Amino acid sequence: MRTYDCIIIGGGIVGLTTAWELSRRGLKTLLFDRQDVGREASWAAAGMLPPIDIDAPTPEFQQLFRYSSQRWPNHVQELQSQTGLETDYRQCGSSLLYNSPEQLASGQAFWQAHGFQTESLQLPNLKDRLGFHIKEHRQLNPRLHLSSLSQACLKQGVLINAHEEVVAFRTTTSSRNEHAEVVVTNQGEYASALVLIAGGSWTERIGKLANVQLPTTPIRGQILLLKPPKFQDSGIIERKQQYIVARPDGTVVIGSTMEDVGFEHGVTEQGTKSLLDFAHEVFPEYLDAPTEKWSGLRPATPDGLPWLGRAGNFDNLWVCSGHFRNGILLSPGTAHLIAQAMLHEQIDLDLTPFSPNRPLASPEVIASP
Repeated sequence: MRTYDCIIIGGGIVGLTTAWELSRRGLKTLLFDRQDVGREASWAAAGMLPPIDIDAPTPEFQQLFRYSSQRWPNHVQELQSQTGLETDYRQCGSSLLYNSPEQLASGQAFWQAHGFQTESLQLPNLKDRLGFHIKEHRQLNPRLHLSSLSQACLKQGVLINAHEEVVAFRTTTSSRNEHAEVVVTNQGEYASALVLIAGGSWTERIGKLANVQLPTTPIRGQILLLKPPKFQDSGIIERKQQYIVARPDGTVVIGSTMEDVGFEHGVTEQGTKSLLDFAHEVFPEYLDAPTEKWSGLRPATPDGLPWLGRAGNFDNLWVCSGHFRNGILLSPGTAHLIAQAMLHEQIDLDLTPFSPNRPLASPEVIASP
């Protein structure tokens, strides 16, 4: 039987980044994905990298968010140095729009309380709108970044088994703990000292294979891509959960919906219309039909916090998942922290609030067409 130091289940941005972190520490690492790596929520994301989270459910989450945000510059530099691949990472700023003076005042107070200066809106087409500009907001192209991550993992010896699905665990039980001894897939059996679940929206299903409860709800997000004949590099424009992201290649990403429809992919007329209505409201000249449409399934937990830590009563089964709408942003921070925890290194942040064994509050995920 083939034996590894760590097996990672899930090849999205979190799984790949953690594989990169562990392989850098010398671990013989195997990663599984039931399809091509990076083809779910990570592939569908717009790639926005804000410095703080305006919807952070707890102060501890905000601390985690800022920790991860601050790791991005070095993270990108290290990957580019290793692979030579560009990811279109850049500081582009974000224009935040509001529907009332009260919302505007509350938004300004929030950002200023976190140490950020709010500037007047800079784009001519926004001069009559309620809002302000935050210059520290950054972005990248997630698909380019996933390619860079995959190449970096391969260069470091990570074995990536795409189209191989985990179907069971063989476990042993002692007087104190359980141990995930063997990972069984639809193609074989593998032994590993450490096992990490990074399955995104499929985390709950994977956890049940080991009798571990990790409730995770897939929330669909629809996104459009435009290539306007008169491109304006407007950076990022946001209003609540809707956004417009102008990319360096002359394309514009419009997102996103929040839909609790189970594991159902697809783009709907209603979703497309809601996104185009927002885009046309801000840029009336963006009348061309989208050149591409897609959707992704975001992994939402009941309390809005990711799963970070050891699962159940296992001594070697870990979880790094449930990042919901923040998988891209949180990936370098959570991957680094979970690697520290798995290898008994000194951990930069306390992961107790994110433990997979924490008491759960009532679900508060809000989905809309």
